[in-house]
Amino acid sequence: MIIFITGGVRSGKSSFAETIAVYYGGQTPLHYIATSARQDDEMNDRIKRHQEARRVSRYRWKTWEHLRNIHELEQSIEPNRVILLDCLTNLLTNELFHGWESKRKQWLELNTRMNIYKKIMDGISMLGKKNILIVVSNEVNYGLPINDSGTYFFAQLLGNLHQGLVQKSDWVYQVEQGLPILRKGPHELEKQSIVF
Repeated sequence: MIIFITGGVRSGKSSFAETIAVYYGGQTPLHYIATSARQDDEMNDRIKRHQEARRVSRYRWKTWEHLRNIHELEQSIEPNRVILLDCLTNLLTNELFHGWESKRKQWLELNTRMNIYKKIMDGISMLGKKNILIVVSNEVNYGLPINDSGTYFFAQLLGNLHQGLVQKSDWVYQVEQGLPILRKGPHELEKQSIVF
């Protein structure tokens, strides 16, 4: 089963995703795939806050720091688990701009973008096939200023990934100002006693 949660920056989507993971996880270990790269002080602080929240949680979290190639985790995670992937936006950034230091602009190549799309979607499909997979992503296409080809192709590819993920997902939520809005799926989950 796949649950897709999208929303703006600091909208509450990660907290909502963790709540759903705990709801489905019960007493089993919860798996957290962290995709954020430690690029600056702000990101380091965010990573530390997320790690601390999981550490003091009464639930057991197994964290996988995996910036790219999430398909590699399929063999490492036992079936019938709850997995939280946070977040697709960072995963795409890491895949699309990997090796940017070498000045090679791989994101300009259509084949590269198509391969990245396929690799990410295949990884999500593999992880969601035998598990409950919760995927978090940022909604950036509402007003992202497009000033260069990298930003353009990133926004285009993220939009394509969102559309593909909506099709694959059993439930889709958009979180705005801390309020989860069901966009796709049966309403049974919404009626459960999930306290956010």
